[in-house]
Amino acid sequence: LEHTYELLVYVALGLACGAVAVALTRGIALASAAFERVPLPEWAKPAVGGLAVGLMAIELTPRVLGNGYETVDALIGNRSLETALVLLVAAKLVATCVTLGSGGSGGVFGPSLFVGAVLGSLVGRLAALVVPVAPQGAYALVGMAAFVAGATHAPVSMVLMLFEMSDNYRIVLPLLIATSISSVVARKLYRESIDTVLDARAGKRVHRNVEEMALNGVSIGEAARPTPEHVVSHRATLKEVLAKLLAARTDVLAVVDDEGRFKGVLSAEWLREGKTEGELAGGGILAADMAATDVPVLDPTEPLTKAIDAFHGAGIDALPVVAREGSRFLGFLREGDIVTAYRHAVLRSELVSTLTVGGRQARESRLDFPAGVVTCEIRTPGWLVGKTLAGTNLRTRYGVSVLALQSPGAGSRLPEPGVPLASGEQLVVIGPARAVEAMKNGSEPELLAAPAPLPR
Repeated sequence: LEHTYELLVYVALGLACGAVAVALTRGIALASAAFERVPLPEWAKPAVGGLAVGLMAIELTPRVLGNGYETVDALIGNRSLETALVLLVAAKLVATCVTLGSGGSGGVFGPSLFVGAVLGSLVGRLAALVVPVAPQGAYALVGMAAFVAGATHAPVSMVLMLFEMSDNYRIVLPLLIATSISSVVARKLYRESIDTVLDARAGKRVHRNVEEMALNGVSIGEAARPTPEHVVSHRATLKEVLAKLLAARTDVLAVVDDEGRFKGVLSAEWLREGKTEGELAGGGILAADMAATDVPVLDPTEPLTKAIDAFHGAGIDALPVVAREGSRFLGFLREGDIVTAYRHAVLRSELVSTLTVGGRQARESRLDFPAGVVTCEIRTPGWLVGKTLAGTNLRTRYGVSVLALQSPGAGSRLPEPGVPLASGEQLVVIGPARAVEAMKNGSEPELLAAPAPLPR
């Protein structure tokens, strides 16, 4: 840094990298959509893309070809290029979009480094026209990290990688500023990253990790255990609480008032650590006096991924699930319940793949399970339109689970408990055949025989 004001130049670099990274990400999606409409065989489309990139190399500059590392090295070494930097940025963006959109073989990491280095060098040279700044090679290096951070939504990875590459502590502050701003700008302007945009366009929802991808469609209420035996009145004495803990064979109880409203949690471990023998022998202490009220409370309608964060630092292996309206206690969610829900979610994803991959014939197929359980695709019943899966609680009422949603023109997606169902959608469901038929008509579930258990 020549001066602290130069940090403002790195702020500008972060803004530029974030905006151009979004242009590259959206450009890949647009190019892919354009080539899908081209009336040519699939094997011929990459040839068309290659021809277009080759013509760009002949007419504009050969630097658009390949991974561009030679150009990156020249810019980091403060060497001048024979081509205007603005032209290089535009040409490489177009060449990358055409290559990937046409189905050609090529990655995104090399082109991202290329565009970032050129963009960084361009910003550094423009700033040098106004005020004294560091050499353009420093801006090229930071630009590489900032652009890839914006394109991939992964700023920390790029900070670590570029710091190890440079082995220079003086670059860390500019690096943190530019990569953070670029990533934030890119996320605000466009949800998808360069790694997920094509999957998202194909109807696949991509999340931060495998666990979140599997659990995002499962609500806390679905995974929690209804445990009425693990409830104690706020008027219960200490002796009654201890007797309840022993009788229920549990180490945690929910304290509720006379109307069933949640008031706190009692843990056997807390009782052992916080009470003396004299206090335990006394009869004047009530459950309301001992209940912990600072325990995280879970909303049954939220996705299960919210519960994973709540367990960190909670100091308890079971968290209470409380209805938003009325503060009614519904049950406890344990860490083991999350693991079980994850296994079931993976099974559900596999069933969805079986039903939705392979064309129309596969989507219309029906898979038979033991004990009268079937998996099939039905149109969203009229009585469900505008309602959420969390609000209707189909699993409890009918013994039916919704595995996926099929929207016209949008492909298949996993259901979200809090999103209202729309008319015209197709539901991929699993459950007893009679229960599925009753759900179609909105019949009262009490008229049915007890539904067969779903496969685990």
